[in-house]
Amino acid sequence: MIIVNPAYTTKIGIEKYAKRMKLNRHQAASYVIARRGRRQCMAKNKNLFIALSFFVILLTMIGCSDRQKESSFPKDNCGYPQKNIMVINGKEEVLPGFTDILMGEKFTHRVTAKKQKDGFITVMVPKASAINQWCIEESEDVKVIMYKTESLLKNAKEKIEGASDEIQMFKFSSETNHVVKLKWVNINQIGKAFSEKEENYLLEIEIKE
Repeated sequence: MIIVNPAYTTKIGIEKYAKRMKLNRHQAASYVIARRGRRQCMAKNKNLFIALSFFVILLTMIGCSDRQKESSFPKDNCGYPQKNIMVINGKEEVLPGFTDILMGEKFTHRVTAKKQKDGFITVMVPKASAINQWCIEESEDVKVIMYKTESLLKNAKEKIEGASDEIQMFKFSSETNHVVKLKWVNINQIGKAFSEKEENYLLEIEIKE
């Protein structure tokens, strides 16, 4: 609904539109009111468009900034994710033993991590192999709020056979002093419960204050 001030609409209508458009005084006044309403509507829509445009630009800038921060992962000489590195809350940590597990060995590693200011923990790990991936154990104490994979070689013409150029990102909440477990498993293990998955690598993250 648009509220229009009817002041002088009859006078303006008679002087400007009645004769030219063959309108009586009431029709001319109504025509003036309609024109005023149209101008107000256009002005209102223009302001709304400007506000929405600013909002979209702001969201785009924030999204690009977050994406750049989340995707910051060290690469090897071929542009692939470094296999011996993980990133926890933006900080690089050593992921030892990955060379050994790629040769068929098993490995367990434990680290400690503090919650971020927002109360969550963000972990990025290299997928390393095309037939393996990381899985996280969810429970009442561990709630995953974001998970995604991202390729670091999106425009590469040639890729190393069998290797993966992807990183996996987990953002989750956890109780303090709880140990969050991630398993690196063969993709044929994906459909199984976490406890039943046979891992090649077990990563344990102990959450501290």
